[in-house]
Amino acid sequence: MSLQQDIRNVEPAPSIAKLPLVGAVALAIVSGLFGGVVGLLMVGVMWWISSNPWVRDDPDSHGISEQDSSRLGGFIIAVGYIVFALLSSYQFLPSNELSQGFVSPLVSPQSLVLWGLIAMVGMWDDFVSNITASGRLALVSIFSLLWVVITPGALQLEAFAWLPGPLANEAVLAIACAFIITAFVNAGNMADGANGLLSGICLAFFVFTFFEVSSQNIFAIIMALTIFIFFNVATGKIFLGDFGSYGLSSGVAMTALVLYGTGEYTMWLLASIVSYPCVELVRVFAARAARNVSPMQAGNDHTHNYLYRVCRRMGLGRVAANSLTGCAIATLSAVVPSVIALTGVLGRGDTTAWLGYFICYIIFHLAASRLLKVVTEQPSG
Repeated sequence: MSLQQDIRNVEPAPSIAKLPLVGAVALAIVSGLFGGVVGLLMVGVMWWISSNPWVRDDPDSHGISEQDSSRLGGFIIAVGYIVFALLSSYQFLPSNELSQGFVSPLVSPQSLVLWGLIAMVGMWDDFVSNITASGRLALVSIFSLLWVVITPGALQLEAFAWLPGPLANEAVLAIACAFIITAFVNAGNMADGANGLLSGICLAFFVFTFFEVSSQNIFAIIMALTIFIFFNVATGKIFLGDFGSYGLSSGVAMTALVLYGTGEYTMWLLASIVSYPCVELVRVFAARAARNVSPMQAGNDHTHNYLYRVCRRMGLGRVAANSLTGCAIATLSAVVPSVIALTGVLGRGDTTAWLGYFICYIIFHLAASRLLKVVTEQPSG
């Protein structure tokens, strides 16, 4: 019996319509307590959307979900973000972003437009799916470069003083920053699929950012993301889709660049919080290059695919295995360094310490990926 057959013979995932009443009520209560009326409305809309045949995903496209889920999670997050942002502007939530030299990249109309355009590249792929990989790459690169050029705080030469003279100029740095955004968008999109994985990593990053700068816009993203994660992890019937992964990934990369530009954070701290998509992108590209396989094509050779298969072999159901995979990786790769930084165990600007941490994570990531791959290739008992 093949591994795929072995996995599929485990009990089927419950549909949203068959979600136990106690679980549905608990989900609604938690979302309501956390997000109030907006949280309840988000859950209701996700419940409704996931029960209808709109913009469904191929069950085998990620090699992990094995059920046709809605690709509209990013759309729900975007609407929730807008509502929470409007509401928070009327609350007493303090904002000290300007006093700390931090200008949120998700505030100005120009930044919002370009952020939205990057997300729309993903939405076009969700609905139409006729953009080539190179076309998506080109569009995201163009919009990213425009964002870097027009956004205050996105390009601070002082933060890059360590570069050799010829490289420390605005033109080169603008292209480099645009490349970082584009690369992380692709890395984030590659990591999407496991319940709570990319969304959990982004949530950890934005929570860290909020504790640092108390931005109302970051608060709104945290609220919308958290409600989505509740539903996503509990049911597995809706996930980010390309619109969500492109939007969240670009938002994280943009915010990280502005944070780094303040000079208060070492790049290795920021890289550590978003380490999983970055390291996984490089690992997969290298592995595929060694096999003469296109690095841009979809595949099930990701570390989260391996962990999911191990969880299935242990007897976990599809949703449980999927959610455990995403939450475990997000916690180990993003939550842990965020907590270490927020508690002051390692200083935010301690380059040596965070570089060491990042190197340790790379070693752990590669070793874990190799071990999980070996386990999944062994015949099942």
